[in-house]
Amino acid sequence: MKQCCGRCLLRWVRSISWTARKLGVDDGVIVYGHMPYNFVMTTKASRAEFRADEELMAQLRRAAELVHEQTSEFIRRAVFERAQRVLAQELTTAMAREQFDELLESLENADDAPELAKLARAPRAFTRR
Repeated sequence: MKQCCGRCLLRWVRSISWTARKLGVDDGVIVYGHMPYNFVMTTKASRAEFRADEELMAQLRRAAELVHEQTSEFIRRAVFERAQRVLAQELTTAMAREQFDELLESLENADDAPELAKLARAPRAFTRR
């Protein structure tokens, strides 16, 4: 079992003390104990479920245990990291070095583009006031 870092216990004690004061309970109440794991109280906006066989779940539980995380947190982080890699690939264009050099050269040495020049000289369809 993972040892608590102490900060979460202090937050928990402060929370209990604040709640006790709000309820009018004597401030002499002493809270003690050990939090078995670190946790952050957050509100999740969405929920996702997936199906997995027992062998996969056993591997996930073991891997999460090795890095001292809850299984759900381990899975959430793994999914997030994979999503980041996939999204990063969307922003990357891979091409051969020769093709890239040709692309840069074509951008540096523009052709005349007579049709584009003709359209630029034509009267505008809309005017600004």
